[in-house]
Amino acid sequence: MLADIGQQIRLLRKNRGFTIQQFAQIMDVSVGYQSNLETGKAETISISFLNKLQEEFSFVPFVSDKTSLDDQFSIRLHHLNTMLRNLQETDPEIVDYYLNHLERGIHLFKKGN
Repeated sequence: MLADIGQQIRLLRKNRGFTIQQFAQIMDVSVGYQSNLETGKAETISISFLNKLQEEFSFVPFVSDKTSLDDQFSIRLHHLNTMLRNLQETDPEIVDYYLNHLERGIHLFKKGN
């Protein structure tokens, strides 16, 4: 399970555009630990590290029987869903704006193909 979380953390880091060095600094861990965590070589992960991931990045680790952890699209979609639901509580208008643009963009793309 720790390897699964490590894969998700790596994906989160890359999607946010952070190098491993930058992310380790944000998370207040060594680059070596960050690397070991992402590659599944770390034997432990602290609650404080997971709390910081949640606070800084709204990170919600998940495992699904139907979704391969290698399926980056599903992981990104799940994370986006979580972020939009959280944003819905504080700013529903901006969520509506994003969803309308996404829906219109997909519609326009389908018309062009």
